[in-house]
Amino acid sequence: MNKILTVVAVFGSIFTVDAMDGVADIEETCVVTVNNVPYEIADGTARVSKSFAAGTENLLLRSFIEVNGRTFPVTGTGDQSFEELFGAASFLNRFGLRSIRIPVAVEVIGEKCFKDCNNLYEVTFEEGSRLRKIEAFAFEWSGVKSIRIPSGTEIIGDGCFRDCRYLKEIIFENDSCLLEIGKGAFEHSKLESICIPAGVVVINDDSFKYCDLGEVTFAAGSGLKKIGKCVFERSVLGSICVPAGVEVIGEESFSCCDLARITFVMGCNLQTIKRCAFKGSSVKSIRIPAATEIIEKNCFRDCKNLREVIIESGSQLKKIRKRVFMSSGLESIRIPAGVEIFGECSFKECCSLREVIFEAGSKLRKIGGEAFSDSGLESICIPVGTEVFYRYCFRNCANLRELIFEDDSRLVRIREGAFANSGINKIRIPGGVQFIGYGCFSDCRNLSEVIIAENSRLREIEGDAFSNSGVTSVCVPWATEIIKCSGDKLKVERFPRRQPLTEDEAGE
Repeated sequence: MNKILTVVAVFGSIFTVDAMDGVADIEETCVVTVNNVPYEIADGTARVSKSFAAGTENLLLRSFIEVNGRTFPVTGTGDQSFEELFGAASFLNRFGLRSIRIPVAVEVIGEKCFKDCNNLYEVTFEEGSRLRKIEAFAFEWSGVKSIRIPSGTEIIGDGCFRDCRYLKEIIFENDSCLLEIGKGAFEHSKLESICIPAGVVVINDDSFKYCDLGEVTFAAGSGLKKIGKCVFERSVLGSICVPAGVEVIGEESFSCCDLARITFVMGCNLQTIKRCAFKGSSVKSIRIPAATEIIEKNCFRDCKNLREVIIESGSQLKKIRKRVFMSSGLESIRIPAGVEIFGECSFKECCSLREVIFEAGSKLRKIGGEAFSDSGLESICIPVGTEVFYRYCFRNCANLRELIFEDDSRLVRIREGAFANSGINKIRIPGGVQFIGYGCFSDCRNLSEVIIAENSRLREIEGDAFSNSGVTSVCVPWATEIIKCSGDKLKVERFPRRQPLTEDEAGE
């Protein structure tokens, strides 16, 4: 016959009440109650009653109980081991569960284990927890408010705490072994702050997207290498200091967030800033590490508060891609010598941009289409190696008055509409220019003088190149072959044709 014992806990201590018949030997099957939790004892081990575990609001599990001075390990509930109890979808949609304590022996919390447990507000782990992994969506849509992650936990899976609308705090124990934060792990949570453990190498895509996250710090000795796609998108994060080992900032990682300040640890190894990384954010100033080689398209687009971009000396930057600073609040920028290409619309609609300075020895070769169109640029000195101005690159630059070319400029082509409707008043075309495109200086009302050298290599001027401009005449080399100025009220003259030298003149 089963025997029944009652074990009463008072202020954390266990007091035993002997069962009927004076139980001296608990080898037989019996039932005991500890802290109002019924346990079935058999073969020297204990299990929580199956019916109790299935129906209670507060499932506070433990690894052992004491009865009559004897210790019994607790191995599970009913016919389930703890491993099975915390397996995939075990507590799925269990709306009545309000709190749970997870025993030491549990190493894995399975996929969707507590998903949609809307009223589960408290999750604790027994001291000495051996938890290694929390699998995907384990607490998604749960009511958990705060959680302390055991030190041995290595992986927080994809969507693990996604849509936890009450989660404000997550604490990692000292010496945390965490290596990976999965995709969307805390997306749409109310998390307010977090300190990323030193062992984390990758913060995966969407991890903190749409969070109330105001503070992110990194443990000393951080080994972080990559911040993934959309990690902090639309969060309220105000500032962040990026660890030295980070090599990649992913696509849209800080886009449309309240980020006002971002700094990089001295000697940061950042190599790539992916497209739209800071698009539409509130960032005001940024210092780009020297190691950075690529800034992808739309990276700082629509950053209205961005006033200052400093690129460290010795920069490895080679290309500023399409729309990188488009519609930003940038006021001035110094371009590293190694930059070879400005992509299309790279500074378009930067209304506050007044000055662009190139480092000595600039290798710039191409200025892409609409690169500075509709900007506030006032003057610019074009590096000697620049070969092409693509279409509309300075169009609608109303404040642009002065364009200076370095000596021995290698400019060859000025494409259509390059300076259309700009404020330029005078320009000296470099001698190597062979082509001036359609409408190149059209609607330049202030343009009064265009100087083309007599020994210029100019071969073609396309239609309406100077239409509606202030220039009334232009003198081109005798060798210029095609002049399509139909419709232009412009007088085109040629330099006198130079006669070949006589033998006597050549001898002299």
